[in-house]
Amino acid sequence: MTEEMINLVYACDENYAQHMAISMMSAEMYTDKFINFYIFDAGIKDESKDKIRASVTNGTVTFITIDISDFKDFPKTIDYISIATYFRLKLPTYLSNVDKVIYIDVDAVVGGDLYQLWLEPLNGKPVGAVIDPTIEFFSDNYKLNIGLEEEHHYFNAGLLLIDVNKLREIKFESSVVDFFQEYGNIIKYQDQDILNGVLKGNVKYLNAKYNYMPSYKKLEKKELNISYGLNSLLIKDDQPIIFHFCGTKKPWYISCSHDGFEIYEKVLALSLWKSYKIKSDSNESLLKILQYKYKRFIRRLRYNF
Repeated sequence: MTEEMINLVYACDENYAQHMAISMMSAEMYTDKFINFYIFDAGIKDESKDKIRASVTNGTVTFITIDISDFKDFPKTIDYISIATYFRLKLPTYLSNVDKVIYIDVDAVVGGDLYQLWLEPLNGKPVGAVIDPTIEFFSDNYKLNIGLEEEHHYFNAGLLLIDVNKLREIKFESSVVDFFQEYGNIIKYQDQDILNGVLKGNVKYLNAKYNYMPSYKKLEKKELNISYGLNSLLIKDDQPIIFHFCGTKKPWYISCSHDGFEIYEKVLALSLWKSYKIKSDSNESLLKILQYKYKRFIRRLRYNF
């Protein structure tokens, strides 16, 4: 494999097929390198697969069928997160002939060149990831419950730069089993907790521009005593490269005005799903819906969308 190609991995079921395709298209829109897309398939319909393949113009698409029963014992603690998210815990097995990948959640869009992330050095670590402010700065030391110490910063697993060979070297998959046996009844954030526990001390922390979450906007408004090392991981003048809509407010809902929603809209309009209408995600009042629409309108003006 040449450095001129990027391997990008998703895990998806039919419910998120459209949103994954939009994410894939955004990756191609902002990255001029050839992309090998690997999709851990949790029941995507053939019709959707055909549309996903047709959406890719400078890459290959490989669907890898996953036996969901392999994950029947793993807890589903968050309603809006699919069981498919656990599939990355067996990534070295599913991608036995691949050495390096970028894993990205289906509720993220790309707004910059992924090749910049692809070339980030991991300094001998198996994984590069971005710190999750919700757990690291705004929780009551939740991470201590799952075996992390203070110096082990809790990362968000929605974006991972992975040296797959390194994962094999540290016997990652067997460590997942051991961790789950010890903490399976405690974990709250599903596979993300498992990844943090298994990989503690084995993570290269990346700049937030690679996984820009709504919680970073909140962090930027707070005056916290953050060490120089962590402060250097915050976005300064750079445009985020990946916008991640973790949480309940997704870009396909009117209530979402997190940075990057306009990229989703832009790509959606160019896609085979362009007839899809952005909708209200709950029984909101008309006034609330109008407020959401106004916030999105102002943001489009600000960023010339």
